[in-house]
Amino acid sequence: MILKRKEFKWTKNSIELRDHMMNCRNMTWESSRGKLTVLKDMDTNYIKNVIKKIERKEYDFLFDDSVKKTMKMELIYRQIFNHKKK
Repeated sequence: MILKRKEFKWTKNSIELRDHMMNCRNMTWESSRGKLTVLKDMDTNYIKNVIKKIERKEYDFLFDDSVKKTMKMELIYRQIFNHKKK
């Protein structure tokens, strides 16, 4: 028997997601080579790699948890809006 999948915690109308859309998607990221990229234009795999580097403390001296939270919320945002487009 296959178990029913849990409902996703976030929706388009979630307060956190709306706040992310309004305030955080225009955050600028500077790569190690000096290239500036807006968060909403970053590749999904690149965002995942940045999160991993932050978790490994490779960027520990530069960031607090808010950058990691913002990046994770961007992944959630993309997941929700990709599901809705199908």
